[in-house]
Amino acid sequence: MLDPSISSTYESLSCKNTICRYAPSAECDSTSQCVYSQTYVQGLPSAGVIATEQLIFGSSDDGTNAVNNVLFGCSHRNGNYADRRFTGSLCYNQLVFSDGVNMEGYSTPLDVVDGHYQVILEGISVGETRLVIDPGAFKEDREEKKSDN
Repeated sequence: MLDPSISSTYESLSCKNTICRYAPSAECDSTSQCVYSQTYVQGLPSAGVIATEQLIFGSSDDGTNAVNNVLFGCSHRNGNYADRRFTGSLCYNQLVFSDGVNMEGYSTPLDVVDGHYQVILEGISVGETRLVIDPGAFKEDREEKKSDN
């Protein structure tokens, strides 16, 4: 969870910034910050300010790499929670790395179903123990969904 008040590299975008017009339902708030509002398929909203932040990635050789001015949505309302203490992030941009970069770690698989992004569930772990579940149990049966409509 990001606490913007303690970050020296966090900066909210002004409404005058041309990037603001690309945010979902972009508006200006009373302090001229660029605010967004995004509603998801289930009808739950996310709303907050568009901001930039520096991201620091660790590498396998114990070094670090910093990427400045990463654009994202810093949410202040998620679903039924409207409390600035529950600040999250919703990414509206992608990181582009140059040729020769070696990406390490795990990735989160995504699929597009009916024009909506879905995270693909591959398994469930409790602590360090991976539960034995047939991977087919996580697959959505699109033919069944079509017949339900």
